[in-house]
Amino acid sequence: MTSKHPGSKHYNADYSFNTGHEVFTIGIGSCGTKIAKRQWEYLCLHNNVDLSGKSIPEREVNEVQRQRFFKETYDGQFVPRALFIDSDPGDCETMLNGRLKNLFNKNYHCCLGKESSGGIYPNGFQFGERGLLREGNEGIYNRLRQQLESIHSQKNVEIFNSLSGGTGSGTTARVSEWLMEECSKLLIYNFGVYPSKSFSNNSNVSIYNALLNIKQSSVHGFRIIYDNEGLYNNNIFKGCKPTFKDLNEVIVHTCLSTTCEDASAEISEATCQQILTNMIPFPFLNHAVTAFGICESVGSNIDAMICATNSYETSVSYNLLNHIFVGCALIFRGFSNPQRIYKAVQDFDKGNDIQFASWVPCRYKIGVYNDQSSRQFLTDSFFYQKYNNNVDSACMAGFYNSSIVAEVFSSYATDYDLLNHYECFLHHYTKAGIDKEEFVDAREHIETIIDQYRMIHLVDERV
Repeated sequence: MTSKHPGSKHYNADYSFNTGHEVFTIGIGSCGTKIAKRQWEYLCLHNNVDLSGKSIPEREVNEVQRQRFFKETYDGQFVPRALFIDSDPGDCETMLNGRLKNLFNKNYHCCLGKESSGGIYPNGFQFGERGLLREGNEGIYNRLRQQLESIHSQKNVEIFNSLSGGTGSGTTARVSEWLMEECSKLLIYNFGVYPSKSFSNNSNVSIYNALLNIKQSSVHGFRIIYDNEGLYNNNIFKGCKPTFKDLNEVIVHTCLSTTCEDASAEISEATCQQILTNMIPFPFLNHAVTAFGICESVGSNIDAMICATNSYETSVSYNLLNHIFVGCALIFRGFSNPQRIYKAVQDFDKGNDIQFASWVPCRYKIGVYNDQSSRQFLTDSFFYQKYNNNVDSACMAGFYNSSIVAEVFSSYATDYDLLNHYECFLHHYTKAGIDKEEFVDAREHIETIIDQYRMIHLVDERV
């Protein structure tokens, strides 16, 4: 079976070697599409692929790393392992007509509708359902099958979406459900932007969308929580007022840290599989929050970056230090001295009030990657301008699973209760076929997650 791709006559799935595990990215909805698009610009840079899909010959390249993200055609074209799904074709068409027009092919990389889902979860879910049932070449089912069948080893899927939008919440729930039904051994990382009352474009119904999505897909993989308000208040912006584009940049950089090439690591206990395992000690604890920091010079104090666990540096607007941890992964890119990293983490652990549950056997997973392109990652990003061109090659991403998730979800539950009490905007959902009982089930489900995270305290006290 062959498919046409940009710059090539055909593609054959049987390429020359197995890379250990490939990464397949899916951007769903307007927000997800923009984040995934930006990530692919960095992945091209990191893997010495130009924006037309051709290898840059004068640069050295790690071929194993490149094959994790790209499929190589017979004529030397590198095709991204990517899919963009949106009910409104506007953002994808803008991308396809812009600087990435020769990298992505609409007939292979995109599943587009004809009109917006209107910001309503059931409309997005039905769009996903219709796409999975459609047997033609344009259906979501066929596009997903094409991508997954070209992967020969461990499958890692990254999903980018916003839970406040109709497509981002509804379609993501249906696609995640299908992926787990059809491919039970998938490792799914869901980088989800959670709604914020202050910074959501769809704030009136975003809580409804978020609760329904969490109910439908919270057990499908590892979910990483971002909320716009927490990102907006991040000190990394140096007091500047960030745009949505800037917020997406932080999400992309934390995501890139999870897919670092293992071969470039001085020390790595934080591969994709190990992060996933370390973050989920028992079934319901499958959510995490993140922090991100950069090093302005090689001599900067690493402790300052590890201290990104304060409330202004994380991706949520709560203070992590007031909660009990059950998992922590710290991933450093661009550092050449792993022993110094380990010592800094040990000193930080001793000198701060971070509390781990007593029953957690491993407190930290650490990855130190000395890849030469880290400087390029940062200097080509908006960070370079924000830091007055003083950015060095080092950055840190932290992933934390802790009882803070109970506080985050409690906020959503409280907002939902206030809206639901007066049945605000519910008519949009009942008209689209959502029964009120589904909201009751969604509310009970999120309360179960809250209770499970609060149990961390109780279990720790009993131990």
